[in-house]
Amino acid sequence: MLDRHMKNGLTIDNLNLFAKQKRTKPIINALHGRDIDEAKRWYEGVKFFNSNGWAFAGDLASDLFLTLSLIVHMWKDGAFEGEKGQWLHFLGFGTTQAGCIFSHLHRVLRDVVNPNLQVTYDN
Repeated sequence: MLDRHMKNGLTIDNLNLFAKQKRTKPIINALHGRDIDEAKRWYEGVKFFNSNGWAFAGDLASDLFLTLSLIVHMWKDGAFEGEKGQWLHFLGFGTTQAGCIFSHLHRVLRDVVNPNLQVTYDN
């Protein structure tokens, strides 16, 4: 069962609206989930949208094990190939500690997953 926002169609409706628009700016697809099963369901529900990358929000951005688990799942599914593999953003974590973790994650993902991938974060 999908998250309540996805069940209500809000996220899917918004993504379909964006898909119909002629875009000049990059758009990243926000992912959510309080555990790995919910995060995978969210990803599976929105991966159809042709975005320029992925944003991790809420629990998904703050739990490193959950984050890495979903990144591995997404990598196996091809989520970091082509345009979708350009950007990985973490919402709401602009601390020094987070910067160190994301900087290292950036280097590893560029070496292993996609040499063009950018990892960014904000607070």
